[in-house]
Amino acid sequence: MKRLNQQGFSMIELLVVLLIIGVLAAVAAPMFLANADKAKAAEAVAGVGSIRSAERVYAMQHSGAFVSPIAVGVNYFSTTLGVPADRNTSLGLNLDNAKYFSPASYTVVAVPAAGVHITNPVDFVVIANGANSVLKAGADANARAAGEVNNIRVEMDNSGAVRYSIDGGASYADW
Repeated sequence: MKRLNQQGFSMIELLVVLLIIGVLAAVAAPMFLANADKAKAAEAVAGVGSIRSAERVYAMQHSGAFVSPIAVGVNYFSTTLGVPADRNTSLGLNLDNAKYFSPASYTVVAVPAAGVHITNPVDFVVIANGANSVLKAGADANARAAGEVNNIRVEMDNSGAVRYSIDGGASYADW
């Protein structure tokens, strides 16, 4: 007896649907991961932008002098007597609410400096290096996901030009 009301899908139809979903996932996953890294780098861009702006305001108020330390490899947020390491009191900056980049990530270097990938930098370059981000303990501590940004570097010069890398500095692109 032949059934007139067949219900459900055949095995072939189900396999075709699974194949299409698999192809879409294979195409979308790399695009999603690249965008996730760029979104994490956006936090560093905001941080270096804050430092750049504060430096420029300070220079206008102090006859063109920038806040120290502006030297290669020197952490921008340093501990002084009674001042926590996550604050630069000269500029009034406090970057301790970041999710990925702790204050230890940021350095400001005078130019020209070796290893800086900004083209035609002006006066100084602010660098955020995720490999230097320090994980702090506690539920409300900053840089809770510091390990997720080890390969991200962001550089911004005094003119506002931004370059970033999501592969540990092997290659850079304009923001």
